Amino acid sequence: MKQRILIYGLLLMFGVTIPFTGCGNNPTPVPDINSPGAKLYVNKCGTCHSLPHPKRLYYSQWKHIVKVMEKRMEQRGMLPITEREKNVILEYLKNHARK
Repeated sequence: MKQRILIYGLLLMFGVTIPFTGCGNNPTPVPDINSPGAKLYVNKCGTCHSLPHPKRLYYSQWKHIVKVMEKRMEQRGMLPITEREKNVILEYLKNHARK
């Protein structure tokens, strides 16, 4: 346990992020995980924070969140997602959002 804390501490100290879909031993299941949309969602959105399940929000809310995240990425000097990536992620979220 101490080793794990030390490793995470070192990673945080050097600014390394670990993509994951949830916390602890119960990660958030990502629907249709092998689809291009799910892969982009995990790789682009899960780099900085844990991923919320797509059903957590309605599609209209996801559209707003994606805009907010794009601005945060820009403010942090991160590479922006492309329009194509954005459309694929939004389509994925639309298909799996709360109804």
